[in-house]
Amino acid sequence: MAKITYSFDILAAKNLIAAPCFEEFIYRTCLINFCIESGALTLKEAVYVMPFFFAISHLHHAIAEYKQRGLKKRQLIIVTLFRLGYTNIFGIYSGLVYIKTGSIWPAIALHSQCNFFGFPSFSNFFDREYLLPDRVFAGAFYIIGTILFFSYFDSTLAGYQPWFAD
Repeated sequence: MAKITYSFDILAAKNLIAAPCFEEFIYRTCLINFCIESGALTLKEAVYVMPFFFAISHLHHAIAEYKQRGLKKRQLIIVTLFRLGYTNIFGIYSGLVYIKTGSIWPAIALHSQCNFFGFPSFSNFFDREYLLPDRVFAGAFYIIGTILFFSYFDSTLAGYQPWFAD
């Protein structure tokens, strides 16, 4: 197995420290609190709606990828919609973490971890180097985990009083 090395440079500092701190402060602390305290949105609405703005703010990555890789317009649309989807889901998850813990720090740590690891690569599911039962087993856990993740979203906020509503 090849050894993976990482270097800590200015780009890594931006992606792992600055961006998570600023984005979580803006999209969780400022926007969620503002929407709830102003009465514009309920707790549940704020957690589900505000991440859409977080996702939109990441569209510049799709444009950069379009220019770098020379994607066709159809590919760009698919990549952009996919990126919007998973960034929105991450934003919801981060909002839930913020609301449940009452602290921005776990959300920042989660965001840094997400930026470090990136989106999971599913190419191993199609790599014949791995045995079929291993690929099916891993794929089944991904699917089960995704289903459980989404099925508990609503129950996470049911009857929950946020820490700042006292």
